[in-house]
Amino acid sequence: MAASQRQVAELELRLRDFVSKEMKRAGRNVKKEATAMQKVWKGVSKAVKVVGAAVMAAFSVAVFKGMRDGIKRAVEFSHAMQEVRTIMDESSMSFKDASKNVSDLALELGRSEIEVAKALYQTLSAGVTDTAEAMLMLRQSGRLAVAALMSTNDATDLLTNTFNAYGMEINENTLTATSDLMQQTIRLGKVIGPELAHSLGYVMPIAANLGVSLKELNAMLAALTLGGMNAGMASTQLRQAMAQLLHPTDDAKDLLKEFGLNVSIARIKAEGFLPVLADIKTTFGDNAKALQTLFPNIRGLIGIMALAGNQFSDVQR
Repeated sequence: MAASQRQVAELELRLRDFVSKEMKRAGRNVKKEATAMQKVWKGVSKAVKVVGAAVMAAFSVAVFKGMRDGIKRAVEFSHAMQEVRTIMDESSMSFKDASKNVSDLALELGRSEIEVAKALYQTLSAGVTDTAEAMLMLRQSGRLAVAALMSTNDATDLLTNTFNAYGMEINENTLTATSDLMQQTIRLGKVIGPELAHSLGYVMPIAANLGVSLKELNAMLAALTLGGMNAGMASTQLRQAMAQLLHPTDDAKDLLKEFGLNVSIARIKAEGFLPVLADIKTTFGDNAKALQTLFPNIRGLIGIMALAGNQFSDVQR
């Protein structure tokens, strides 16, 4: 007797649910996938007999396609985790636990296991050699990726580059605070997550070396984007300006001495970059010639003129 459309629809839902549950119960071990498929299909075959051979044939295609895709993903995940194993230190966490943590995190984030596994490899290769710390970093990177609408890869790049540049200790508090700052920068500036990840990585090493805090750096980047620059250009201009403060020309040194202006690294590290920027604004104002002497590179000059001009109030927010 032929099944009604309603019966077929109900069966489809039952089959999808059944296969999903059975595959989870069967496990993800690649070597056992063939056996798992046989077990699952044996149960499916019993379920579909009640509606006849035609329906069974139709759903066989869908079921086997789902199984095939699932096995393919399991193989790719296994390969990704084996790559992780080549560089991970199992003294703080076993490979088995790391694999489970990656699977659980992927489920929590709604991201693929393969994407999260590759992000773990990226975290470890970025110098976070302690596997337990790497998992903390990975978890926060994943949450940042979801919140900022970016890939786990970009979020991992952003956090690992930041912690490496500023030599920050990896713990729950520092990770949360840094992630919150990045989200605030995205919210206040005209920049999206992937752009922030790529642009900050270009300027953070010299900013940290000069003594510019991460908060100040993000504030300046956000302010410049509000003025119409894209994040890449803003980071380039900030980098050039900081490089010239780090290694001023003889003319710049004479100018600073003439006006009694202290822009030394020691002062920046002690007081922050914003007081120095405020002094530059107060001392030179719209004096383009003096600013050009201090920042002879045109890219650095444009950035400083913007920050010391119309964007100054944006930086202070």
